[in-house]
Amino acid sequence: MGGADTNDDGTAKKPTKAKLGVKNEFYFDEELKCWRERGAPPPEGAGPLAPPPTMSGGGGGPPPSSSMMTVGSTAGGSTSE
Repeated sequence: MGGADTNDDGTAKKPTKAKLGVKNEFYFDEELKCWRERGAPPPEGAGPLAPPPTMSGGGGGPPPSSSMMTVGSTAGGSTSE
């Protein structure tokens, strides 16, 4: 019995290559870090992406919401007397 990578006669299978009729005109631009079409002008605003933000600026979580209730408050905002 052959495995998934072999034909019925035990020989290795070859990958199927599709022929779409047109040559692939796209390539990955390492400088811009995006896919581009050969011969087309670069997209507007093209350029390397800025580095992601760091956690050195402030604690790292989402900013506190002003609508959050504090301990001891009630849902309606009033106190019962």
